[in-house]
Amino acid sequence: MNDPKKLYRCEVLCTTLTDEITFTEYEVVKRTPKGYWVKEFPFDTDLIWVSDYAKKRLCYPTQKEAIHNLYHRRLRYRKILNARLNTTNEIIRQCEEILNGNKRCSETKGRKRRGLSNSIRPRDIG
Repeated sequence: MNDPKKLYRCEVLCTTLTDEITFTEYEVVKRTPKGYWVKEFPFDTDLIWVSDYAKKRLCYPTQKEAIHNLYHRRLRYRKILNARLNTTNEIIRQCEEILNGNKRCSETKGRKRRGLSNSIRPRDIG
């Protein structure tokens, strides 16, 4: 079995000018039958457990596997952001209907939210 001396995590470094794909190196401190004890190379002193068999790992034995993991993390992130964007667009559409007088705002029944004043109610709009 060829045990790696370093594991890699691929991340996106966001700057004001560009976004870059970067690698964080983790030094393998100890190999066990089911994974690794690693520390962030060369700075960190805290040990982190990384399983060989976990679906979502912190770091991977090769840079190619780390990039593959980043790719799938970003696909999932895009899916989450698209769902949020769709929800936001629907709320904006509903607000525009209320502001144009095409729809009335429904009242909340029996549920108070923290931080909202009772002085302004949905029926006071429009």
